[in-house]
Amino acid sequence: MKHNPSYWLIFTLSVFFIVTACAALQPSPSEPAAIGQPAATVGPAITDAPTTEPPTQVPPATTTPPDPIVTIDPAALCPQPGSIADTSLYVSRENGFCLLVPAGFSLRSELLRPDDVIELVGPTQAMGPKQQEGVSVYMRVEYNGPAEGMDSAAYAQEWHKRFAAPDEPFEASQATVNGQPATVLRNLSGFARQRAAFVIANGARYRISLMPQPEDMPELAEPAGRGWETVLSSLVFFPPARPVQAVRAEEVCPAETTDAKLYTHEIDGYCFLYPADFTAQVDFPGTVSSDVVVGQWEGGDVRPSLTVGNYFGEPGLTPQQLLDKRIEFVQAGSIQDAIIGGYPAVTYIDINGAWPSQQAIVVADAGRSYSVLAQPLDPARFPDAPPYVQRVWETVTGSLVFFDPWR
Repeated sequence: MKHNPSYWLIFTLSVFFIVTACAALQPSPSEPAAIGQPAATVGPAITDAPTTEPPTQVPPATTTPPDPIVTIDPAALCPQPGSIADTSLYVSRENGFCLLVPAGFSLRSELLRPDDVIELVGPTQAMGPKQQEGVSVYMRVEYNGPAEGMDSAAYAQEWHKRFAAPDEPFEASQATVNGQPATVLRNLSGFARQRAAFVIANGARYRISLMPQPEDMPELAEPAGRGWETVLSSLVFFPPARPVQAVRAEEVCPAETTDAKLYTHEIDGYCFLYPADFTAQVDFPGTVSSDVVVGQWEGGDVRPSLTVGNYFGEPGLTPQQLLDKRIEFVQAGSIQDAIIGGYPAVTYIDINGAWPSQQAIVVADAGRSYSVLAQPLDPARFPDAPPYVQRVWETVTGSLVFFDPWR
């Protein structure tokens, strides 16, 4: 007998529905139910005996709505321009501050650090008949990265140790900026003597500077004093919109070996290895030179050397665009694209100066540009130099690392 699949499927489903229906007619274990009566509902048992108390009423469940998310606009914390006469408001959400700009001051971004520094430029002194350049009232407000455990006093001390002239005294006083402790240093060197306030706020460090000091130039005393008081009395700090972080030398610099020493320049933000038989020159930052004399020039010894330094070109340009501005000094056919320290670079032979040199331009993060220069590259006059120049060039460019400069 042939089995019909459809038949068996109909038979199986019929049995399933019968069993299910029977199960639905069975009385509840907790409350008997007669066949044909409505099913019992969940709740207190209902009996025929009279009750003396009404059944307990269970109030409907209630839920507490979550607290609304309140977003505070940093600008709401800032002073109103009308709070000080003849002022306008400046807000930097990225850098976490706002301030009032006094009348008579123009506001601009600093050329080399446009994302971190604003400048307020005020009146200029009257020019004398033989004077080529006058002093202007000049203020800077700098966002200088994470506090790294420092308070304002420690920040001022560390800054003075790195940037002040060797014989410059540490003249400090304590102040407050919008309730934040500040350390003020006076008589700092510059085009004219300066004062600067150092502040730690919301895990970041700031430096506010003024040139000239009001007491130094009576002609500019009023606008200088007014600018200083207006900025410091109106300055408000709030958490910066961008992360307060920095890459430091100890995190990225290579380790010394028996054949190579480590050179670190915290202010310019780079480090490299150089041959162990070369010496770092204290009087020329970024320079290492050999002890070997390869010739004489103008009565002095010529030694193979290499220098790494800032390349003060226009921010935002590529290495080739920077090089194009001085292409007349480049040996034809010597330009090559390269990667140095993980960043784009060009290498070339420069024919300007007393003798040719091997050079490079590197554009690192945040648009900072650096130069590398190894010399002398003149086999005719200095036949012993090329091996030293080549070795120091390969060692330095192969190990050069960039990090956030110390500000």
